[in-house]
Amino acid sequence: MTRKNLGDTHLWGHNAWNHFMGDHAIVALVIPLSAVRTLVRTKWLVHKDAVEGFDYDLEKLTSVWIATTE
Repeated sequence: MTRKNLGDTHLWGHNAWNHFMGDHAIVALVIPLSAVRTLVRTKWLVHKDAVEGFDYDLEKLTSVWIATTE
């Protein structure tokens, strides 16, 4: 997606959640380790040439995820 105003795409799997926007993507993977432990791995992907603070704000990208997982 080259235009930020085109919306977004969600892809769901059994243990994965992917959300793609015009300027970044979020990939989350949830793996049950035992009856009481779960591994959650999340990555925020931005363009390889993106500059933090100019092209994206790290706090804005991660704030919802951090708030909901605390």
